[in-house]
Amino acid sequence: MIDIGERMDISVVIPTYNRQGTIERALRSVYCQTLMPKEVIVVDDCSTDGTADVVRRLQRDNPTLRLIVLEENSGAQEARNMGIRNATGDWVAFLDSDDEWLPEKTEIQVRALQDNPECGAVFSDAYFRKGLVDVYHRCANRHKKYYYAQDMLFGTEALFQTIMVRKGILAEIGYLDPNVPSYQEWDTRIRICQTTTMLYVPRPVFVYHFDQDNCISKNLKRRVDGFRYVVMKHKDLFMSTREGIWFYYEGMYHRYRDCHSIRQYYYYCKLKTVGFRFRGVFRGGCKDERIASSNEQQEKMKLFYDLLIQWLTLRQTDKGLDAYFKRHGYRTIAIYGMKELGKCLREELRNSEITIK
Repeated sequence: MIDIGERMDISVVIPTYNRQGTIERALRSVYCQTLMPKEVIVVDDCSTDGTADVVRRLQRDNPTLRLIVLEENSGAQEARNMGIRNATGDWVAFLDSDDEWLPEKTEIQVRALQDNPECGAVFSDAYFRKGLVDVYHRCANRHKKYYYAQDMLFGTEALFQTIMVRKGILAEIGYLDPNVPSYQEWDTRIRICQTTTMLYVPRPVFVYHFDQDNCISKNLKRRVDGFRYVVMKHKDLFMSTREGIWFYYEGMYHRYRDCHSIRQYYYYCKLKTVGFRFRGVFRGGCKDERIASSNEQQEKMKLFYDLLIQWLTLRQTDKGLDAYFKRHGYRTIAIYGMKELGKCLREELRNSEITIK
């Protein structure tokens, strides 16, 4: 075992709920590390099986293993927060109770952080195990080393099981958000990267097991709710990039997914934005236009979004969309290519003083 751990005190936080069949595997993977952490904190989220008993049995041979049992079921994020607050190490690493670390996980990441002291967090790759098959899962661009908040909006997966972060940074961001229905890692990595640079080490450091039936990632409704929550929470950050605008509008689709016209709008924006073209809806006479400047495109998309939300609001309050257009100086507008949304807008303005092309 390599003894460089005195330079970086690491607390491992493992939330668990009804995992008596897998918690021992997870813990043994931590205690098989070539670089041992300072302590391991298991937070039992009020399990109803023998999970806590398994941990107590393992405590006899592992004096650095700590067990915290919550009085009521509070969710994985609250369990992680309890572990973070009780951690005595300067660094916090995470593991789920149904997964396992590879033996060199802490050593790989500690050495990388020592070579990059300006970084306050690190993440890596994984193996996804389905039955007897391990599939290499690359979590980011292997040619990119440093990651910032905008990098974490899309295309990058810093999974909890690979993250190691300074405890002080977690305290600075107000710990983990317990209200995120799903995509908890997505929200967490965005918030971490708003405070510090995140280092990426393109090596697998843990095994993700797919053989569990009650994980959040398999619950479609919670996935949709979580996606919507994260996008709405970080609205300003998403709206600052072209790709982020599309993600934000997809979140708006989920938010207003019961409105048929918004569904039409979502699919339209998805096709046009991904194709790097913007087809104006509230622009007199001009039917199509190539946008050379990404900033110009973003402004037009923001305007389009604002008008649509105003339209929804005005329809609910019966104030009328024509009054909104008049107040902002619109006299002639073009509506085209929007199918049901276009029909709704035409009907809304049919008896108004606004000229429709």
